[in-house]
Amino acid sequence: MNKRIRKKHRVGEFQELGFELSFHLTPTMDPAAADAVVEEFLAEAIAANDLAFFGSGLHSVDGTVISDMRGSVSPAQRDAVDAWLTARSEVESHTTGPLSDAWHS
Repeated sequence: MNKRIRKKHRVGEFQELGFELSFHLTPTMDPAAADAVVEEFLAEAIAANDLAFFGSGLHSVDGTVISDMRGSVSPAQRDAVDAWLTARSEVESHTTGPLSDAWHS
């Protein structure tokens, strides 16, 4: 496979890494408060680290985190998201998966 095709298909040296993420908010939170926490998560943990999140949920959120630009999520970016979730008292539990191929996994 030539370089142009590898780049187009994001394989080889053009592979892009991301990670799976899930978190569960305290079940007794009212929907408005849960929505506010999710909005803060998107602003402070995702956008602030130049990442993008594709997922859904309110009290139980599941999705995939990738780089906001072409390229891979770094271990430091993944750790920053994990640290944000760990620091929040509203987050009852969370799981951040390992970095893996964001396009072909």
